[in-house]
Amino acid sequence: EIGAPGMSARTLASEARKCLLRTNRYERIKHKVEQAQVLALVLADTNSSAAAFGSIRTKSKVRRIRTLVTHGLWHSNIVRNVAFVAFI
Repeated sequence: EIGAPGMSARTLASEARKCLLRTNRYERIKHKVEQAQVLALVLADTNSSAAAFGSIRTKSKVRRIRTLVTHGLWHSNIVRNVAFVAFI
């Protein structure tokens, strides 16, 4: 990511605080999943990353994480990724 801040303890603490304070985290992820479902339908591609992410809520936690890893569906820093995995 261009212009990404360094990973200092202060930056990590700030990101963790932001993740914890967001009360609509589930709704935001649900919206992202719904967008992926629509994109997969528009593309008519059942093997795409969009299709995999669109069906993620029907999988077990282990399979969800495997889907994220397989398709490289990650955020820009470690704190956001930890929160993403926790809430997905």
